[in-house]
Amino acid sequence: MTEREIVQVWRGLRRPTRHGPPVELDVDETLRRSARLGVPVPPVLVPARRNTTRLLLLVDRQGSMAPFHRYVEHVEQAVRRAGRLSALTVVYFHNTVGAADPGLLHAVPDPFDPAIDAVLPALAPLRDGTLYRDPALTSPVPLREVLDGVTATTGAAVISDAGAARGTLSPARLLDTAALGKALRAAAGAVAWLNPVPSAGWRRSTAEQVARHLPMFPLTRAGMYQAVDVLRGRPFPVARPL
Repeated sequence: MTEREIVQVWRGLRRPTRHGPPVELDVDETLRRSARLGVPVPPVLVPARRNTTRLLLLVDRQGSMAPFHRYVEHVEQAVRRAGRLSALTVVYFHNTVGAADPGLLHAVPDPFDPAIDAVLPALAPLRDGTLYRDPALTSPVPLREVLDGVTATTGAAVISDAGAARGTLSPARLLDTAALGKALRAAAGAVAWLNPVPSAGWRRSTAEQVARHLPMFPLTRAGMYQAVDVLRGRPFPVARPL
C-alpha cells in the first residue's frame, strides 16, 4: 500500500463536533429567527466542527515482529501524516505489556483447551505494565500513566502478530493480552487489533484466541478500513467479548 492509500483510510477516523468560539454562520437558524421576528436579525454564529477523535496506537516490536518492522513503520508514519485526529499517542511494547495473575490458568477446567473463557470474569484489567515511547524500547512509560490519559473519545489500536508469526499458542500470553484488552476497553471508546500476519496464519496460535475476544483484522487496506469502522463505534461481533 502507498502512503496516500493508508492516509485515506485513517482520515475516515472522525467524530466531528462543534467546539470553540462561534465563527461559522448558521444559515438555517439565522433565517428561522428572521422569519419568526419578521425583521432582519444579526447572523447567528456557531463553533466550527472539529474532529475530537484521539487515537492510542500500541505497536509490538522486536522478536517475531522484526520481519514486519519496515511495513509497520510505513503504516505508522502514514497514520501520523493523516493529520486530522485531535491527538495521536504512539507507544511500543514487546509481546505483552505486563503480566496478569498467572494463578488463573490453574482455574481453567480443561488444561488442553486453549480457551480461557471460564476465567475471564475473574480476570482484572491490566493496570501495572510498561510501554515505551520509542521503537527501540529504551524509554519506558508506565501503562497506568498512558491509560490515565485516555478519554471516551479515544480509540485504541494494537499492531501485533500476537504469536501468529511463529504459530505459537501461549496461555500466559493470551491471559496477559486479555487483561490488557480489558484495560483498553475500560479506558477507551473502542479497541481494534491489526495483525501483519494474514488471517489464515492465525490458526492454532495465540492470535486465533485473541481474535475471539477483540476485533482483529489483517494489516491490509480492507483490514484497516474495518478497524477504522470499529474505532468509529461500529459494533463488530466477537465470540466472547472481554
